[in-house]
Amino acid sequence: MRKGWNAVRRVLQSRRGEGYIDAAVFMLLTGMTLALAVSIFGVNWRKTTAQDYADYAARQISADGAFSAATVQKVARVAGSGHFSIEVKTDAGYDVSVPVTSGASLATEKIQEGTAFSVYLTSLGNDRIGVGGLKTNSVTVYGAANGVSQHYWKG
Repeated sequence: MRKGWNAVRRVLQSRRGEGYIDAAVFMLLTGMTLALAVSIFGVNWRKTTAQDYADYAARQISADGAFSAATVQKVARVAGSGHFSIEVKTDAGYDVSVPVTSGASLATEKIQEGTAFSVYLTSLGNDRIGVGGLKTNSVTVYGAANGVSQHYWKG
């Protein structure tokens, strides 16, 4: 390890022009690699966060036995308004998709006990991976979770 840094130091102390060019290229590539790593880390963090929000929404719907505006508001308090769209699908054919906002108007859809459902949370903004102005790789951040209703509705 020490041997490698001594070589870099020797190149930087060299009076020849090629040593300076090599050092400049080395520093440029190191900076770009670090910027790319930070970009990828940020998208990975948002993906993990979306998965956590989807798990939270599935637990909330499972406990309430319904997908309602109150559920969306509870998710919005955790996830923040306007960043995600939430979609709930059940085996019975119920399928609804709404943006996660605190003022979402949504009719309550009761999900009977034992009915399986899936929650999909999708980012409304396009996340991009890249360095500086070269962010060319668009990534869709999403989270998915499954659940079963635990509420019995008389009816």
